[in-house]
Amino acid sequence: MVPSSQAEIRTDASAVPLRHWVLAACVLGFLWFTLINQLGAEWAVNPQYAYGWAVPFLALYLLIRRVRGEKTTDQRPPITDRETTDHGPQTTDHKTTDHRTTRLQDCSTSGAHSGVIVLALLLACALTYLPTRLIQEANPEWRLVSWALALEVIGITFGLVALLLRLSQDSSVSRTQGQPTPSSHVSRFTFHFLRFTFHASRITPRSLLFPLLFFLVAVPWPTLVEVPIIQWLARANAASTIEILGFLGFPALQHGNLIEVGTGVVGIDEACSGIRSVQATLMLSLFFGELYSLAVFRRIFCVVAGFGLAFLFNIGRTTLLTLVAARKGMAAIDQWHDPAGATILVGCFICLWLVAKVQAPKSKVQSPKSKVEGLGLVDREEKTENREQRTEDRGNHPSAIIYHPSSSDQHPPSTIHDPSFTIVPLTTACLALWLAFAEIGTELWYRLHEARLSAPVCWDVNLPRGNAGFRMLPPSQTSKQFLHFDDAINASWREADHSAWQVIFLRWKPGRVAVHLARNHTPDICLAASGRRILSQSNGHIFSACGLRLPFNVYRVKDESGPFYVFYCLWDDRAENQAVSALELSYARRLGPVLEGRRNSGQRSLEVAVWGIPDEGRAEAAFENQLQRLIRLPQSSSFSSSSSIQSGL
Repeated sequence: MVPSSQAEIRTDASAVPLRHWVLAACVLGFLWFTLINQLGAEWAVNPQYAYGWAVPFLALYLLIRRVRGEKTTDQRPPITDRETTDHGPQTTDHKTTDHRTTRLQDCSTSGAHSGVIVLALLLACALTYLPTRLIQEANPEWRLVSWALALEVIGITFGLVALLLRLSQDSSVSRTQGQPTPSSHVSRFTFHFLRFTFHASRITPRSLLFPLLFFLVAVPWPTLVEVPIIQWLARANAASTIEILGFLGFPALQHGNLIEVGTGVVGIDEACSGIRSVQATLMLSLFFGELYSLAVFRRIFCVVAGFGLAFLFNIGRTTLLTLVAARKGMAAIDQWHDPAGATILVGCFICLWLVAKVQAPKSKVQSPKSKVEGLGLVDREEKTENREQRTEDRGNHPSAIIYHPSSSDQHPPSTIHDPSFTIVPLTTACLALWLAFAEIGTELWYRLHEARLSAPVCWDVNLPRGNAGFRMLPPSQTSKQFLHFDDAINASWREADHSAWQVIFLRWKPGRVAVHLARNHTPDICLAASGRRILSQSNGHIFSACGLRLPFNVYRVKDESGPFYVFYCLWDDRAENQAVSALELSYARRLGPVLEGRRNSGQRSLEVAVWGIPDEGRAEAAFENQLQRLIRLPQSSSFSSSSSIQSGL
């Protein structure tokens, strides 16, 4: 008796129970929620990575698109049981049968090896998840750890889904060896959820790779890679703008990332440098390449074209803003900045889409009949007219399996006792328990240690308001946008010896992103971006004030007015060891907060610049004396609202 098509589908569906997929979906959902929650802090506070919120949805769309088979390959349709019923029992010679049996055995052997590799990948990613979470909890801004977490989540997702797909394939192969089935599709099963049809026979682990790896475009670039690219793009942008302005008859001078025109100085920040457009176009070029099924070299061309378009459009933006400043004054830039940025960004994306669209392979125009047949609306008799010829043509195809009814077929061998039926659910359950242990253990580790941590050490600044030339300087909108400080003081004055001083004090309240925000911009980055040249830098200078040992980095800087000195301190309110600056981010400094169980500490920074003292020794002595008057402890301080500038996230 030949089994019906529906019976075959029910048997294959029982090969992978729905509860296995539900458990795996819960585990993977938790993992991806954790990853997106960790990266979301960077996406929220750094406009450069604001596009990251769209990447999970784009990756999910690409995954669903592959699952639903919208990207089709040239595969021959299988021989179904309906064909065998229509045309009667078919026969094949003994040599062909032996060849197909050997092929099935080879597939099973190779599948066993691949299964071991998948299990090893799953085990490695799961084991490294715990230390990664421990380190990231204390170092949420460490991008190397963010990359490690992203790769671990992707590896676990790939391994777990591959095991489930392998389970369905193993069960199908085992049934085929015991009882040949008339279909060359392995483990086709269907379940409906919100009109979504899932066919396991259409999915292979390889088809999951691109949608999963595509998510990596949302992970912030490592600082060692990102900062040099930003500085190079900003300088190249400024230099190109200078040439264009000269060609148009507007004289301009370049000072690092600054462009000086007759009405003032135009700065090129990270947004105007082009790095934001470069990263966004990289994401879109990869997405368009997958959307239009481009070949590898065409996808590479899209990426290169995206980089070029981003650079050219940002030069156009900078040129436009500089022309506006030269003609209408510096105040007019604020009115043009955001509209120009949005317009040019949209124009860049449209051009990139056209580049991908032109390279897309030409799709064949289907006849109305083929379109209707693709929807399954053709009469059954019409669909079976050419089955006999198609069956004959595929008779020698290696994947064709011809059904031989026999008395032994009445009771096919059961696959319930297949070892893979135990391994896969056991692996999923163990993974769920391990992830729960990792999250609970991480939280307990920090909570137990935080209860024993010493009270935070906080200090404020006491400004010399009676000095000559004292004035308060409001922070720029760019500083507020990128630093998101809670309190800020920016003041300048002159001393009796005619030396000029400027103090910038910033404070971040305790929170998950406080450390990230405090380390987002340091003097070596900001000074270079403002056109100044750092002549030397020395770290780890300890200065005492009010019983505190404050670590400072000392910079010797030069600009048009001559050399001057900058002293910078980044203070962690709950750090037990302040012997070195919080900027010294060695591996030992990164792991120190983990071992101490310290996280979400408040941060504060003090930056002091002094002009008019050419000798470094005299500058340090003058700074130490000035520091005694600047620093004050909370008991004797009242951080008045009139001297602080509130800025929320």
